Amino acid sequence: MKAINTMLDKKESESPEVFFAGHGSFLNYTDKISLFEHFKKNEEIIPFIKGNCIKHFAFYFENIESKDYYVNAAKDQSLSFLKLLVDYMKSIRIKN
Repeated sequence: MKAINTMLDKKESESPEVFFAGHGSFLNYTDKISLFEHFKKNEEIIPFIKGNCIKHFAFYFENIESKDYYVNAAKDQSLSFLKLLVDYMKSIRIKN
């Protein structure tokens, strides 16, 4: 997990447009989500997805006037995070 955190932080600081578009290195947010799922850490996955959803939407809205590929990709990533978040919240509610 620490390696993924380091790679995510590095990618975000070195190339934010690539980070927010969800592209780049072999380690990304989907790898981290997969690890959370593997270890059944729902108490960590929901805050992680929520935080990234907010962060990606913020990047999108800060750059909304740009018609750049990365800005549109960030919007798509934001919506994917939102859908994931809702799906996880529904699955937990169903289990309880």
